[in-house]
Amino acid sequence: MNDDEKYLFDLNGYLVIENVLTEEETKQANEALDRHLDQGRIRPREQSLAGESPALEGTLGRGELSGLLKWEEPDCNLFRDMLAHPRIVPYLNEMLGPGFRMDHQMFLLWMDKGAEGFRFHGSSGPGFDPNQYYIFKNGQMHNGLTVVTFQLTDVNPGDGGLSLIPGSHKSNYPCPPDMKL
Repeated sequence: MNDDEKYLFDLNGYLVIENVLTEEETKQANEALDRHLDQGRIRPREQSLAGESPALEGTLGRGELSGLLKWEEPDCNLFRDMLAHPRIVPYLNEMLGPGFRMDHQMFLLWMDKGAEGFRFHGSSGPGFDPNQYYIFKNGQMHNGLTVVTFQLTDVNPGDGGLSLIPGSHKSNYPCPPDMKL
């Protein structure tokens, strides 16, 4: 990570890395997903993720497809490669330290018009769990519960999708001089 990326991640709590996948990789991923989409499901109403929020309530659940890493070759290969994609690994090494691990399965989420929203979540509650918090100490960031998300189609304003709360960190790195201009 360069100084700008460290500062922005520390300030905002997330980082956007553009063009990680090539056009060919994106095409391969979408073709594999299309071949397995019939294995997906729409989350039933009794398993709603909207919580008690009327604003997040939808007319249908979100789409979910898991098992991508277990598919037959070649369909599984690109998704397995994403776990240690050479463009992402340096970021994960910086944020998590070498030897990071995956602790949730890889899956696809999709939302059709009218799909419910998902309440903001994260944190382990009132107790301190160092695996789920951001700690900055002695000039080094330490992260837990870090998520990598790949967008496999264009997402335009108003389309919905991944939501993040900027400012979840406290800007421990000094602002790079060029950003102050």
